[in-house]
Amino acid sequence: MFLYTVPEYKFLLSLRRNKYIPTPEIMVYESYAAKVQALTTQFSAAGTTDPLALRQQLQEWFATHASEFVLYVLQDCALRYPAKEQSFFQEVAAELLDEDTQKTMTPEQMVDVVMADSGFGEVLKQAGSLARRGRNDKELECALGYLLVGMGVPCAQHCAMADLSLRSAIGLLAPSAAHIALFGTQMGSAVWCKSNMTKRLDDLIAKIKSTTKPELCYVATCAQNVTVAMVKQLNKAHIKLLTLPDNMQRIQALAPRARLDIVSFEQWGEHMRMLFRDCENQVRAHPEEYEDVWQHYQNMMTEMQDFPLMVQFYQELLAAKPQ
Repeated sequence: MFLYTVPEYKFLLSLRRNKYIPTPEIMVYESYAAKVQALTTQFSAAGTTDPLALRQQLQEWFATHASEFVLYVLQDCALRYPAKEQSFFQEVAAELLDEDTQKTMTPEQMVDVVMADSGFGEVLKQAGSLARRGRNDKELECALGYLLVGMGVPCAQHCAMADLSLRSAIGLLAPSAAHIALFGTQMGSAVWCKSNMTKRLDDLIAKIKSTTKPELCYVATCAQNVTVAMVKQLNKAHIKLLTLPDNMQRIQALAPRARLDIVSFEQWGEHMRMLFRDCENQVRAHPEEYEDVWQHYQNMMTEMQDFPLMVQFYQELLAAKPQ
């Protein structure tokens, strides 16, 4: 089922002249992830905060609301894609409701698509920790990083943000500017499972080298099974690892004398803002190149109005738009 190949679609975003052009597959994934995020908010508001309990509720919902979910996806995507592509969404509906699909993809697997590929459990833990403390600006910055990379919809949109930020900051100087490679990150996922971990990492590095400048690229992951050897392999190719602060500290503690190029979401967020400030004049000099991206962020700010952190984030991006 194509939901398992979302990481590849995310990677393809960076190949489209570094502009966010939503494909049907990506939009279906975004809709699916948005539903998971909305349900999680709903369940959490009702008092469910334990990740395992949330997972169980999500599984039960998907097991009993398959038709409702398909209708949700179709309605959401129909609003954002040309009518001529509606046949695609009909095919999606048929696939999701197909008896063979229902037999081969359990509710647990559907939930795993988001919870495994996006580091969902880790996000819940970190978000809960931040919520229990008095949140200052730095903690909000860090929480924003978790939301962007860890949650479903922001995870997909994160590529768009990365494309804009890095294209704005570096792209005018280096035409094939950097992007962030987001991909499945848990031990059992297709990308990082032990049996093919090294081969997949080699493939990823090869892709990055063939499409952009490795030294401008990050590989983002929330996985706790990332090893020092894997980080060294990325760094040898001049690629940085972008991960949770705790994960960064764990890896560095395992090799205190090694010079590992690792960046936390918190550091990366501040870095992006610095790049934005530095390149503002260049953006103003070429506003026509960014019109589609500005419009996309305006749309996303409207769509995410129930999530204040995301609204704040898109407002910050739009602040760079020439007036």
